[in-house]
Amino acid sequence: MLYEYKETLALPSDGRLMDYAQSRRDQAIQEAISWARGTQEERVFHTVYSSGPYEVRLGKPGKEAKRKGTAENPNDMLPTVFLDGRRLDKYLPDFTEILKTLAGFRNADYGLRLLGCVLYRAAYMLDHKELAPRSWRLVPPPDVMTEVERLLPDASGMPVSVFLQFLDALAWNEDVKYESRNLNRRDPMGRTNNLLTYTYFVAVLLGALDEADMVGAVASGRGVARLAKASAERALTAFPMLQGAPELQLVAESRTLFGRNARDDS
Repeated sequence: MLYEYKETLALPSDGRLMDYAQSRRDQAIQEAISWARGTQEERVFHTVYSSGPYEVRLGKPGKEAKRKGTAENPNDMLPTVFLDGRRLDKYLPDFTEILKTLAGFRNADYGLRLLGCVLYRAAYMLDHKELAPRSWRLVPPPDVMTEVERLLPDASGMPVSVFLQFLDALAWNEDVKYESRNLNRRDPMGRTNNLLTYTYFVAVLLGALDEADMVGAVASGRGVARLAKASAERALTAFPMLQGAPELQLVAESRTLFGRNARDDS
C-alpha cells in the first residue's frame, strides 16, 4: 500500500530538485511582484486559487512592507482565505497553529504520509502547472488528493485541499520576500525551507524523526528546520512513495535531493 502511488509521487531520478524548481520559482516571484498593490488600510487582493466557495488570495502590501529601515520588506504579501467572497479574518494562522492543524491528522497514518509527499514535492514545485504564460499554480495529482481528502478530516474547518493551497501561498510569499535580498533561486531559503519544515514535522508525527531533532533544527534555523544530513535522511523514510520503488535509495542522493538544505553534521 505504501507504494500505491509510486509512479505519481516518485521524485525525478536524477535528484536535481533545486535545478528543476529554479525557473518556476523565478517566474512565480516575478508574477507576484508585478501585481498591483494598495495600502495597509486598503490592500489589493489577488486570487491565486479557487476551490468551490473558497479562494486563496495574496494581498498587497503585507505587514512587513510597513516596517522601517532594514526590516522593511516592500514585496511582502498577506496570504488570506476567502469564503463566499468574504475574508476569513479569524484565519490568519501562525507557525504554531499550522503545526497544530497537521498534528490533528496524526491518527490518519496513510493520509498523513500522502500529505507529506505532496508537501515535499510542492517545496520544489514538482506539481506546479503553468496555467498561463509564466504563471504557475500547485496542481497535485487528482487521485492522490482524492485519497488525502477521504482519509483526513477538515483542516481548521476547511477542506484539506484549501489548507494545502494556503500553505503554498505562504511559501510563495516567502520566496517573494527573499527576492528583495537578491537570493539565488538555487538556495533553499524561502519556499523550499518553509515547506520542508512542515514535511519534517509530518515525519515527526509518523515516528520517523525525533522531536528533539525537529525542535533543535527550528530553534537554530530561525523558524525553519535545517536538519543535519542524517536526520533529513531519517525523515524521508516516512515517505517511501517519494522513492518510487523499494530498490531506489534516497540516501545515496541525499545531498542533491535535499537541495543542499541538509547540513553535513549528523
